Amino acid sequence: MVIIITNQNKKSSTNTELEASSVQIAYSAGGLSIRLADATIDNQNYQTGTANSRDATTLSVALAF
Repeated sequence: MVIIITNQNKKSSTNTELEASSVQIAYSAGGLSIRLADATIDNQNYQTGTANSRDATTLSVALAF
């Protein structure tokens, strides 16, 4: 899934796009669940620069008794 949102700066003529993408997979067998999510956000807060980009990976393992 990819989401792109554009914000126009009213004080200048620049446009900055916030782009977010996420990929998620899951596997279940009996009482075991394994889930993996990878997300990326570029130009967070509609500002450029490396401080406004985020990457995250989440791994979840669950056992049911």
